[in-house]
Amino acid sequence: MSTLNTFLAFLFITVLISCNSGNGPSGTSGTSGSSGTSGTKGTICQFLYQGDFAYELCECKDWYAVPDSLELTPVSNKLVGYFPNQNFTHKSSVEIYSNVLPKGLYDVNGLAEYIINQTKLSESYGETVSNNGKIKITDSSEATVLSFFNDSKNQFFATAYIEEPKHIVQVILATKYFDDFKTCYSSFLNIVKTYRKLDVTVIDNTRLERN
Repeated sequence: MSTLNTFLAFLFITVLISCNSGNGPSGTSGTSGSSGTSGTKGTICQFLYQGDFAYELCECKDWYAVPDSLELTPVSNKLVGYFPNQNFTHKSSVEIYSNVLPKGLYDVNGLAEYIINQTKLSESYGETVSNNGKIKITDSSEATVLSFFNDSKNQFFATAYIEEPKHIVQVILATKYFDDFKTCYSSFLNIVKTYRKLDVTVIDNTRLERN
């Protein structure tokens, strides 16, 4: 982990410990990135942010996180990737990753509209789209899970969508074989369930403020 990410993780923990509830000023930033923090019962969690929006995901059994490098872009394709360790059997490369979509950039009013648009687009590419329903996540909200299959291209994906007031958070399972998809799906759901929106605002690469 870079010195910058290490400092950011330390600062983040300090903010959470020292800040009580209340409202504070918000800031904006064009950066994205991630840092490692400790979750409950020794779980390793990742502090992730896109612009001024911050959230947390945690590793699950037999999967480890590889935070993506900082990018000075308004939208990042991947903030963190989760990969299986040597105890996890799979036929080809598999990955679980996450990113954030600012609603304003996609001209949508909410998650339902975005899912409709995404489903139509994926089906136009020959993909079979299935709505797998909703699951509860750690902060008592819900994630909507869809699967996207394209047998001819060996693409088997699942995406969990979590709606926030100004953002849509995605957690994505990417596999090349259906057998791997089935094997990894429960781990994917376990990582999605660890999602937690963080009550902080990222000002820049070295500063956070409580909301």
